[in-house]
Amino acid sequence: MQPIYKIFVSIEKRFQDEIVTDGGLKLYYDHTYKPEDNSTIVGVVEAIPAKHDLANFPDDFIFNVQVGDRLYFHFNIVHDMSNMIEVDGKQYWMVDYFDAIALVRDSQIHPVGSYVLIEPLEEKIESSLIIPEIVEREGCRGVVVASNEIPVGSEVEYEEVGKFWNVIEGRRLYCMFNSNILFIYDQATKEKH
Repeated sequence: MQPIYKIFVSIEKRFQDEIVTDGGLKLYYDHTYKPEDNSTIVGVVEAIPAKHDLANFPDDFIFNVQVGDRLYFHFNIVHDMSNMIEVDGKQYWMVDYFDAIALVRDSQIHPVGSYVLIEPLEEKIESSLIIPEIVEREGCRGVVVASNEIPVGSEVEYEEVGKFWNVIEGRRLYCMFNSNILFIYDQATKEKH
């Protein structure tokens, strides 16, 4: 039998389509305007695969999801209705391991598989001449928030291509694979390694 690589999660609702003001007024808005911002991207893990065929995964991929974890996943999961199954009146969403980004267990954020979670650093401008196009450009340097391979707190340089941001536990973080990290700075000397 071929292994199934789906993680089954339960979610509160597919889209975040309402805002509640401080005064208690509830406003509804069109969630299709920016689906990446308004789709539900977190759920509770209800079931995980019983076994894995490691031949189809990168060497650095770690299967670290457990039942009960809060799992963050790609926003497209809830857009594809073929990912939803209903059992005894309850909906479950199937998340492929490669679409699972991070998990939260015991209030700690952990990346899933080969993901690295980075908090970007702002570039310092050391010139009195300011060019708006350069000032608005985001650098490719950041601090590791969570990784299965790189020490947390390490300052790294990463590729421009291949990163995407996600809000995980209220923090806007870049998500990328280990292979997107170009080098790690030596913390003592700030030199590349």
